[in-house]
This record gives sequence, C-alpha cells and structure tokens, in this order.
Amino acid sequence: MPPLPPTQYQFLRAVVLFLALSFAGCGSKDAQAVSAELRAGEAGARVVNAKCGACHAIEGVRGPLAPSLSESLASAEAEVAAFDTRVASLRADRPEDYAKNASSIEAVLAATGREARLGAWLRAYLRTPKFLDPGNTMAPVSMTDAELAEVIAYLTDARR
Repeated sequence: MPPLPPTQYQFLRAVVLFLALSFAGCGSKDAQAVSAELRAGEAGARVVNAKCGACHAIEGVRGPLAPSLSESLASAEAEVAAFDTRVASLRADRPEDYAKNASSIEAVLAATGREARLGAWLRAYLRTPKFLDPGNTMAPVSMTDAELAEVIAYLTDARR
C-alpha cells in the first residue's frame, strides 16, 4: 500500500517545524521537540497504513471491508460519549461479558477528560474489539504497545 498522503494537520505540523527551525535555531530545545512530534506523527501514519489499511479506507483510499477511519473515529467518539450508560446496561444485562472485560472497561471509566477517555477507549477497543459488543466483526489487531500508542496518537491528531 502506498504511503499516506499528508493531511492538513500534518502539513501544518511541518510548517511549524520549519518555522521553529528557522527562527529558533537548529539546536534549540523547542525545535527538537517539534521535530520529535512530527516524527511521531509520521510513525503513527506508517503503523495505521500497515495495520488498518487492509480493511479501512484511509485518506480516501477505500479499504474493502470496513468503514473509513474517519467514520470509525466518529463512532468511537459517540461510544465514548455514551460509555457510562453502555457500561451500566452491560453490567445489568450481560454480567458475564462485563466480567470478562472488566479491566478494559474500568480503565476507560478511570480516564478523566474527553481526550483521555477517548484514548483509553481506543486502547481497549483495538486490543479487544468485542469488549462492549460481542457481535462486532473487527478482529483484534496485533500491535506492540508502542505501535498502539502511535496509532492512538495518529487517530486523535487526525480529528483536529
């Protein structure tokens, strides 16, 4: 699969890097931090392309099996918004499913703030896609912890 085309956000990050290097000097701490952030975004794009692109559409390139990543991310945000209600229902209606996935569920519940909760939800979902919906057709994605962190960072950055 060809590399991902740059998104507007990635383009703006490259402009920020250029400006930081131009005005702050190549050895400045701020320029180095911006450069590291830019490299992290590129790493996330490579992992997303490799791990998600076989099924999902990415940046307009249609995947054959699943919705686009932007559609999937919108669904994830809706899931996070309704998470407390879904968990209460799961606990009451399917206690065995709740017990099987309690650690993932509790990690999401413990996250405070919208961004942290979305990150925790994505982490749980990508490790165990059926953690809230046993009928979900997505298979677990084999990723290292570092790859998972890069994917989550890439997906959450893509929303901005």
